[in-house]
Amino acid sequence: MKLKTLLRLMLILTVVGLTACTAFQLRDANEQLTSYYYAKQQAEKNKDWRMLEGTMASLRQLSEDAAKQAEKEKGNVLNRIAFYRIATTAAWQAGDTNVLTYADEGQKLCTDDNFKNAPRDCSMLIVFPLFASVDETTNKFEALQEKVINTPAGQRDTHAQAAEKIFRDYQAALTSILKQRPRLAKNEAHPDFLKALDRNTGNLLCTLIGFNAVGLITTAKGDVNKAICEAYKLNVQAFDEGLSSSAASCLPEKKDQLIKPQGCP
Repeated sequence: MKLKTLLRLMLILTVVGLTACTAFQLRDANEQLTSYYYAKQQAEKNKDWRMLEGTMASLRQLSEDAAKQAEKEKGNVLNRIAFYRIATTAAWQAGDTNVLTYADEGQKLCTDDNFKNAPRDCSMLIVFPLFASVDETTNKFEALQEKVINTPAGQRDTHAQAAEKIFRDYQAALTSILKQRPRLAKNEAHPDFLKALDRNTGNLLCTLIGFNAVGLITTAKGDVNKAICEAYKLNVQAFDEGLSSSAASCLPEKKDQLIKPQGCP
């Protein structure tokens, strides 16, 4: 199973387990989202591309339908937020660029009071677009990794800039996620949601960035020292925003146990 699939699985399962249905239509949309998600996983597992194509089309249609229904729910702002969360999630799973549009519309409704009344949906509207960008970067990472591996060792430096760009894209997503973490923790979205968020954030920090992205830069003969120093700064930021070693295996138990790499400013 790909790392990006693990990211999706953890957060989607949190959605399925925590969703509070306030109307039949909303319940039906949630059930469709759950059904299509697992159908997609099954299709990918079995490499059934015809089934996958159909499921992705269903997810795109669900995202459109949920967004339209959100517009109709003028008298119930919490339902509107929930439908935008469904639209955002379905668009994310379908690889649809509208994920950002739907998330933005939902976030506009998540004022302080509404956030308190719908902390789970509002939290998902904040972090899902960020993890969608992580998925997109992971696709680029996998494609570039294959290119680098198949390039003669003496010519791999031609891929250095592209490898460093992948690192920066991961870095930007992680920084945004970490900045949002205190707010999400304060609003008590749900203990299980926060745990899932932290596990996926830890995976992004330690595996996608600390191992994969740095490793790709090393193989592509890019600026390894700069990447290592930037990864160290991310570890410091992770501690500052409340991420712990229980969620991020590359972090020590205490911040003062972090060892700054030699040569880093």
